[in-house]
Amino acid sequence: MRQLLCRTLLPVLGALAAALPVMAADVPAPVPAATAATAVPAVNATPPVPAVPPSPSTAPGIRIWPDPAFTHWPAIAYGDEARNIAFSLPVKLANVTGSIGWTGEKTLPFTTPDKAESISGLLPLPVGAGLHRATVTIVEHAWPLAVRIADAREEWPIAGLKNGFPVDAQGVPVVLADRRRNLSAERQFTLLDGVLPRGTGRTLLVGDRLESLGGDVWTGLDAELRPAFDERYPQHAVLLALAKLPDPLPRTIVWSPGNQVLHGGAWSAEEERVLGVLRSRCEQLGA
Repeated sequence: MRQLLCRTLLPVLGALAAALPVMAADVPAPVPAATAATAVPAVNATPPVPAVPPSPSTAPGIRIWPDPAFTHWPAIAYGDEARNIAFSLPVKLANVTGSIGWTGEKTLPFTTPDKAESISGLLPLPVGAGLHRATVTIVEHAWPLAVRIADAREEWPIAGLKNGFPVDAQGVPVVLADRRRNLSAERQFTLLDGVLPRGTGRTLLVGDRLESLGGDVWTGLDAELRPAFDERYPQHAVLLALAKLPDPLPRTIVWSPGNQVLHGGAWSAEEERVLGVLRSRCEQLGA
C-alpha cells in the first residue's frame, strides 16, 4: 500500500517542482527603497511662469492731466451788463503760483491748494465783438485760452455745443452780444408802424419733438423741422439750430423747448434772451 501511494504521488510532486521556478519568475521584483542619490519628483510642483511682455501703452502708469479750459459762459450777453466766464485749472503741483488774464489786461494771481485735483474761478467777460485771448501761467508753463464774442445781428458762428455751451468750428466758446430791449415800449410803438415786415418762407419748427409712445407731436406738420434738444440747456440747443436761417426767411418760427421746460411752468430770462437775439438777427435780414 505504501509503495502504491508513493508511486502515485511522485509524478505529481515532480510536476509541482518543475512548475515552481516558472511561477517564481512571474512574480515582479520588489521596488528598491529610495536612496539619497535617487531624485523623487514633487507631486504639487508649481509650473514655471511665462515672461510677461511689456505693456503696449504709450504712457503706462502716467496720469494725463487736462489742460486749463473755460467751462461755463453766457450764451447771450447784453452790452450794458457785466458777465463772467468760468474756468477750471488742474492742480498737478500743490502750493505753486500762477496767473490768468486777458491779453493786455491785469492778470489774476493764484496759488494751487493742497489735496485738490482742480480749482475754478471767474474772469470778467470782455467787451466788444471779436476774438479775445487769455493766458494761463503755472510755474513755467503757459496755456492759451480764447472766447469769441459775436454781434447777434450778424451771422452766428455757433457750430456745436461743448458740455451744453455754444462753440465755434474750432471749439472756441461763443457769446452773442445783443442789446437790451424795452418790451413794453416796443409793443406800444411797433403797432404804429403800419405794415410790419415779415418773412415769406416756409414755417420753421425747432426744438424738442415731444416724443412719446413711439410717436411725436411734429409728425405730419407742414413745416421745416429742425430737432434741437439739450436736457440742461435747451435754450443753447435752439441757438445752434438757428445759427443758419433759411432763405427766404420763414414767415413763422416756432420753438418747442421741451417737456422739462413746459412742466416747470416758468418763463426764464434766458429764454427771453433767445427770442431777443433771434429778433435782432431777423431785423438785420429785413424781416
